[in-house]
Amino acid sequence: MKHKHKQSILILLFFTVYLFAGQGNTIKAQSIQKLPELFSLSNRNLTYSTTSAWTDSILKLCAEIGEESWKQNDLKTAFIVAQIKVNTTCLEGETGEAIVQAHEMYDKAKDLKYCEGRALSLQAMGDTYMHAGLYALAAETFLAAEAELKDSNDVFIKLRLTIQQIHTYLKMNKVQLAMEYLEVAEKYFSEIETGQKDFEFYLCAYRTLGYIKMKNQEQVAKCWREIESLQKENRHFSGLSLDLFINYYLFQKEYSKAITLYDSLLVATKNRGSLYEYKNALQSKGALLHEMGNLKDACLLYHEVKELGQSLNTEQFVESLDSIRSTYIADRTNLENAEAYNGLLIRIMCFSLVALIIVGVLIFIIKRSNKELAESRVRLSETNDKAKRSILSKSMFLSNMTHEIRTPLNAIVGFSEVLSSMGDAIDDETRQMCGENIRQNAEMLHKLINDVMELSEQEESNMSFNLQKHEIVALCRNTIGPLRE
Repeated sequence: MKHKHKQSILILLFFTVYLFAGQGNTIKAQSIQKLPELFSLSNRNLTYSTTSAWTDSILKLCAEIGEESWKQNDLKTAFIVAQIKVNTTCLEGETGEAIVQAHEMYDKAKDLKYCEGRALSLQAMGDTYMHAGLYALAAETFLAAEAELKDSNDVFIKLRLTIQQIHTYLKMNKVQLAMEYLEVAEKYFSEIETGQKDFEFYLCAYRTLGYIKMKNQEQVAKCWREIESLQKENRHFSGLSLDLFINYYLFQKEYSKAITLYDSLLVATKNRGSLYEYKNALQSKGALLHEMGNLKDACLLYHEVKELGQSLNTEQFVESLDSIRSTYIADRTNLENAEAYNGLLIRIMCFSLVALIIVGVLIFIIKRSNKELAESRVRLSETNDKAKRSILSKSMFLSNMTHEIRTPLNAIVGFSEVLSSMGDAIDDETRQMCGENIRQNAEMLHKLINDVMELSEQEESNMSFNLQKHEIVALCRNTIGPLRE
């Protein structure tokens, strides 16, 4: 019974853990599924946005998805969400809070040594510069983010950054540079799948603004037809394009429509707390009223701009942002120095390896040459010994053969003297015997001389013997006979 009771408890615990794990996985899955929704809302809340209708939803989604991404160690999603949160915080007018968030982003990216995280942190810093109206610093910071993303394959991140760069350069009246980045953005746009309609509107809007600043009437008319078509398909675009419409009506010299839209822009920027954009809108409207001859209203707006400018503490934000930017520059310098040191170290290692290989090859060649030299010396020594033995053998042989040659030669000389001295006193039998001995010894001498000549032409190692059967008795008689006589 106790054993069954333990089994029941274990089964119950396992089932409970399974239920909690399943519920946790369901929550995680739901959070991740909301990511496209966050991208869609944030795409409609880029720099061009003039409404805060979605900011609360975006910040709520950022908190939910960001927390889950950090738990799952999904760095890419976590930093993208953090950058979206910084941009949305800027759109709400909380520039100080946005600076703090950007600083936290950069510190995390630095600690994690995450390249794309550093790029998104720099983009967040650029967003704060841009919303504070510091477009030159924003452009410089965006360039640093672009450099961090040079090895990244994420076109979605690159496209969002490029759109911010286009906006910044248009605000700085660097139209040609903005159009060049527009071409880059269109290339990225062709490769993405998320939020195509939203990005298509932004690209078309910036293209229209670029042609307006270039005063290209034909291209402006063509792009404006595309803008109107996109607005019919997506109603939410109507709240995102006040700045574009204002510039279009100014280009068409329809100033009354532009004034009306300026009023809507002022209400929208003031309601969302973006005082920097509100001040810029006031200044632009005042300039338009001045051009239209309405000096009274223009003066009132200029006075409000002056009072608003005094109340905005931009220096504090600039100092905070510059502090973050200085930290990045120092870290970037250290990173470049480390990369240069590593590159130098790799080159030194490669050079040392090549030098070791060359030394090894030289040692091998020298050892091989020494071995061949030693073998040559051994062969030379053996050849010398062989030559000495051959010379000694031949000398001994010739010494012996000299004695052997002298024997038949003495016999020939002796019998020849007998025949010549005695003349007719010798009988025919003795004469015949002497002639036979002379002939035999001459043949023997001839044969010995031939043998000596053959032996002198042959090497010891090439010498061979032809063994045959002979009559030993007859051979001994032929050898001893001349000696007796």
